[in-house]
Amino acid sequence: MWCVAMRNESLVKLIGLIAVAGAIRLWATSLPGCDVVMGQSAGSGLSWESSILCGAIVTEESEIHRIAGLSLVPGPLNSEIQTFLSSMGGLKALRTNPKLWDIYLRLYDGITPFSPQYQELIRFADANLPQTGKIADLGGGTGPFSAWLLLRGRNRHVYTVDMSPAGLALAHEKLERVAGFLGEPAAVYGTHELNLLNLRGIELSDLSGAVMNNVLYNLPFDAQLEVMKKLRAMMRSGAPLIVADPNGDVVTRELLQQAAKNIAIGAIKNGAMPSDFDIALGIYINIEILRGGIPPFRGAVELEELFRAAGFTVKKRFVNSFYFGLLTVLVLEA
Repeated sequence: MWCVAMRNESLVKLIGLIAVAGAIRLWATSLPGCDVVMGQSAGSGLSWESSILCGAIVTEESEIHRIAGLSLVPGPLNSEIQTFLSSMGGLKALRTNPKLWDIYLRLYDGITPFSPQYQELIRFADANLPQTGKIADLGGGTGPFSAWLLLRGRNRHVYTVDMSPAGLALAHEKLERVAGFLGEPAAVYGTHELNLLNLRGIELSDLSGAVMNNVLYNLPFDAQLEVMKKLRAMMRSGAPLIVADPNGDVVTRELLQQAAKNIAIGAIKNGAMPSDFDIALGIYINIEILRGGIPPFRGAVELEELFRAAGFTVKKRFVNSFYFGLLTVLVLEA
């Protein structure tokens, strides 16, 4: 189906989409409580003036592959995406332009948390973190990881730490929704706006556990050791830190491209309702951001060495077991 820029949807189409979405949810594999954590997501609602896309909801795997292919190779859709992003400074401005962060995080929030692979990491972190005490989700973005950890351990005091106000606003909504679902006694949660390069002065200390999911590679390579030393000083002796980061030993553009498609496919099966704009822009941004990290993604052994140098003990290491074989996952002890 080649989509032209027409935005008037008939009631019949709307009813059809609702039926498809309902059918998808019947065989979803999402974590219990997905609706509580995420609410009723309908994609990000992002769009631009397009001669190709019209904001249609994507429900077919073949359509994801088609749109992804068009967005990643030279051509009209690829040019439209680049023009749209260039109006905000391009991807190089991702860490400095709040508008670009807003776009990225809304795309992330509408697709990635619904993916079975993302939820597999949540299950793993939940199993390796204590059920009580302060738990920090460092670089937690829009907060799905934080909210699920709170839902699965109501005695945890869960805090989302991120530099993006837009991301933290969405994180607060999720944590508040989970707290309302849990009822009394009131759950303890919070958000902290903070660039991880400046951990000094953060209100959180005496952490009983922490998680960093696909965050470390965003920090400047030569600053990572000092930041991790600061984090170690904030944690209780013996407290676990769960780290997931792209494995520099194996990551290629081709693997990233296929993983991005698979995340979108899994998200649809789990109840997300992304638009064609969400798919095109989300896959493009993720591929280009991650591709820009090669190097300095650390290899598995090098990642271990970094955390040992920062004062952590490596308790477990899983290589290529998560996220389509793209991640190194460490369970560390302060």
